[in-house]
Amino acid sequence: VYKRQVRGRTVELETTFDDFRSVGGVVFPHSITSQAKDHSESLHVIVEKIEINPPIDDARFEMPDVGPEP
Repeated sequence: VYKRQVRGRTVELETTFDDFRSVGGVVFPHSITSQAKDHSESLHVIVEKIEINPPIDDARFEMPDVGPEP
C-alpha cells in the first residue's frame, strides 16, 4: 500500500504480487495487480517470460539520429 499524487490529489494505491516462480535461481512474481483503494478498476499484469542476462546488441544503447538542430 502506498500513496502518490494523481491529477493533483493524493490517492492510496495497493499493489499485490502473486504467482511466484523460480527463474535462474531467483524467485519472481508473474502476476502483479494494482488498484486504487475503494475503486473497482484495477491494472493486472501477467508476466509471460523472464530472461536472466540475455545477450543484447550494443546498438540498442546508441543515441538515435534526431536530425538537425533548429
